[in-house]
Amino acid sequence: MSLNKQKTHNTSLNHNSNKIELVSCPRNGVKCKNHLAAINEDYSESSIYHQNREYQKSIEALNNAFTKTFELKEGTCTKCANMFRSTIIQSLEDIHLELHSMSKGLFKTKRYQSSYILAGNVLNNLKSTNIKTN
Repeated sequence: MSLNKQKTHNTSLNHNSNKIELVSCPRNGVKCKNHLAAINEDYSESSIYHQNREYQKSIEALNNAFTKTFELKEGTCTKCANMFRSTIIQSLEDIHLELHSMSKGLFKTKRYQSSYILAGNVLNNLKSTNIKTN
């Protein structure tokens, strides 16, 4: 099992979005194609919202993608689901760090403070959920 997190460019929408793809799978992705498509949809939406600085919507989309990873219940899908979750958590950590730099320090702005708090709360929740499932 391995995954590939790629940057794809969609010129019709003029945006970059991260996409999680299966590179190899013991079952050739047969069991998870629909789930992976739904996870990727939320993940891509999150990237678009993030690019447009709609941080709360971006965080919600990542949270939705994370929740959908639990629909992968086959024993052979466990490693992939864990990898999807860690990728989503990493993306949320990146957003949280970005919001931290915009809401703290010399050039802080209160504009992103609520998004920073939301990102921290969701991040803690996802990490604790991920620990419980491993």
